[in-house]
Amino acid sequence: MVEKEPFVANEVSSRIPFDPNVRLRLGTIPNELFYDALLGERPQMVARSSYYAMQVNGVTYHVFNAEKFPLGRMCVLAANYIRGKHRPDYVRDGRNGDQVVIVNAANLRVTGKKRDYYMYRKHTGYVGNM
Repeated sequence: MVEKEPFVANEVSSRIPFDPNVRLRLGTIPNELFYDALLGERPQMVARSSYYAMQVNGVTYHVFNAEKFPLGRMCVLAANYIRGKHRPDYVRDGRNGDQVVIVNAANLRVTGKKRDYYMYRKHTGYVGNM
C-alpha cells in the first residue's frame, strides 16, 4: 500500500489555513460558495412559495407570488384579505382589512389557453374609452 503525502499548500492557497477535517464542516458551508467554486457564478434565487403572510408592527401583509399562483384564485383571495372577510371581527364597512402585496406580476400564471385567447383590458368608465 502506497502512503499518501500530506497536503502542502502553495503560496496562493496559504492565505487561508487549511483544515484537514473540512469534511466535518461541509454542512456549515453556504451553498453559494460551492456554486461560486464549481460554476463561477451564484444561482438565481427564486421564490419557492406562492403565498405567505407576515406581521410587521401589528399589520398583517399577505404576499402573493403571481408567477406561481393562478390569477383567478389569487384575485379572489386578495379581495377577501383587503376587505377583511377572513377575520372574525369582520364588518361590512371594510375598514379592518389587511395589506396585500403581489410580486412577480409581470409573469402572471394563467391556466389553460387564456393567455392566448383572452384579452385582459381595463375600462376607464367613460364612453368609448377602453
